[in-house]
Amino acid sequence: AAEVLFSVAHAAVLQGKISSYFPKDDLFTKLIISRRNLGIFQHHDAVTGTAREQVVNDYGEKKFVSFHKNHIIYIYNPTDQRRLETIKILLHKYQVHVTSNNQTITDCQVDPKWSHRRSNIINENQFELLIRIDIEPYSLKEYTIHADTTKRSCPLSTIQYVDEKQIHTNLSTLVMCHRYKSDSLSYR
Repeated sequence: AAEVLFSVAHAAVLQGKISSYFPKDDLFTKLIISRRNLGIFQHHDAVTGTAREQVVNDYGEKKFVSFHKNHIIYIYNPTDQRRLETIKILLHKYQVHVTSNNQTITDCQVDPKWSHRRSNIINENQFELLIRIDIEPYSLKEYTIHADTTKRSCPLSTIQYVDEKQIHTNLSTLVMCHRYKSDSLSYR
């Protein structure tokens, strides 16, 4: 889908329908890198979870998105049906808010990132931003992720965990709630 959009935009520039400034080389380089990273994620070991742990971590690093100010992402729906999906973006900061068309997006949340696939240790330097997207058929939608310590539209999730030893001994103390990073957490 990204290649199709690139080709359409490039053709429009060549026909003079839009501004003559088009960063073709820069965008094409980014498109190649993105295609390679997508290929890595679609590799059967990454999809099935049979890769070694260090390989999985390397996959995660290739997918990792970091930013200092604003980060703009574009979601394209190449199908003929409306799509309602949740997308996940890895971040360095949990203090974010998301906008689209100058409207604050509130259908989002920030989750902790676990250190390893089979770990109960939270990585303190990575977070998962989950955004619920709603996109019409054959359309492109822009989302801006703002790194901000004062304005947050995406709440932090609440982590609930079960102490396995207590399951067998005392069912009344089955669930304990642990709040992560803030007192104003909510679970969505």
